[in-house]
Amino acid sequence: MDVQSRVVVRTFCPECGTSIGYLDEGLGEELGDELYLTIGFLNHPILIVEDDYLIAEMMTDALQEAGARILGSLGQLGETLAFVRRHGAEISGAVLDLNLHGQSTYHVADALSEAGVRFVFVTGYDTGAIDPAYRDFPRCEKPF
Repeated sequence: MDVQSRVVVRTFCPECGTSIGYLDEGLGEELGDELYLTIGFLNHPILIVEDDYLIAEMMTDALQEAGARILGSLGQLGETLAFVRRHGAEISGAVLDLNLHGQSTYHVADALSEAGVRFVFVTGYDTGAIDPAYRDFPRCEKPF
């Protein structure tokens, strides 16, 4: 992996760092209270599913800077399900908000899983608020 295809994610949440690394087999090294994680995204097609425009833009910018190719940034449940069903084979990874405008995205998670797409949930909820069937999926807590 060359320098242009790497990004170092610095976070104070080891669970969050692990989740992001899951997108592309990242390698993490824990240093004190911080986790430094190297992730390769060079030209990987990533889908962002987030209903908050500013958060979606921030994720888009960060992933593009890391070399990812953003397939889209979607914020509506119906359009996201249709996109995943139509383009699932083209998606390398996804960043999936757990809640879009008050609706859970578990159906999107199921569609991504069926298509073989690795994803990470991003949410402001703690583990206890997540349906038990989805608690083992990678998760990154907001705010970042």
